[in-house]
Amino acid sequence: MKQTSNSPATAYSQMFSENTRLAIFVHWSKNDLISGHDQNFIQCLAAEFDQVLVVCNRNGLNNKNRPQLSCTNDKVQIIERKNEGYDFGGYQAGMSHIRNASDVLTEVLLVNNSVFLLKNSLSELMQLVRDSDFDVTAVTSSVEEKFHLQSYFIHFKERTLRNPGLWDWFSALETSNDKRATVSSLEIPFSNVMNTLGYTCGAIWDSQQLVNFLFSTAGANLMNEFRRQTGWIVSIRSFLNEEPLNPTHYLWAHLLELGSPFIKKDLVRGKNIRDLGVNKWETYCESVEIENLIKQELTRQKV
Repeated sequence: MKQTSNSPATAYSQMFSENTRLAIFVHWSKNDLISGHDQNFIQCLAAEFDQVLVVCNRNGLNNKNRPQLSCTNDKVQIIERKNEGYDFGGYQAGMSHIRNASDVLTEVLLVNNSVFLLKNSLSELMQLVRDSDFDVTAVTSSVEEKFHLQSYFIHFKERTLRNPGLWDWFSALETSNDKRATVSSLEIPFSNVMNTLGYTCGAIWDSQQLVNFLFSTAGANLMNEFRRQTGWIVSIRSFLNEEPLNPTHYLWAHLLELGSPFIKKDLVRGKNIRDLGVNKWETYCESVEIENLIKQELTRQKV
């Protein structure tokens, strides 16, 4: 599969072989362009998977800006669609393109570009995911409203891909351009749907692991480091009181200390929540190159 830097694909060419590992990367940006950070993210996926299908949720298919990759990779292909339905709309489109190859797929990852990747590769994370006891694995879970896997990263093991019920669920999705409705009607019920199909669901880092970390020596050290961040302290108290909080926002540093390679982009941009010490994100970058790619994206989006 091939995406050249000057002729972006708008249709999907299927080239499957036995035992194919495939990742679907859903991309969105205000200007439809794929940032240097996201291109690096895609290349990291290509290092872990046999094929990467990039689904670009475009703001307008007539926009002069076309999503392109600066470096050719035969494993990567781009398709474009109108931006509808947030990440689940993109996931639905990607899954529809690969359904007829379900008998040769050994794993499928659904991931989107709502996160910054702070590490140089995904190898450590993918080892944890592939070794997990779950049929469907996320990086994190949340208990906001009710338990659910957080949809920015969802991995399916081989036996789930043999069940037509999985593909039927994605095919029948009624997506919405209302973000809250998408979470309530798609993201939150998803785990129950998978359980009903007979599959186990879980996260690499769930709420119990976060509680355990809070009471560890490392957790105490982190508390001391962030003691001047009032919002951060309040969120810890709320979490311990079992109030439903999004861990990728309110417990971002704990997740990074535990080994998660991701931080939410909206958190770094300061769009939703402030005074959580997120300005310290740079200290968690594995390399200067990663830090610079993130800074470039943040700078360009301010223009």
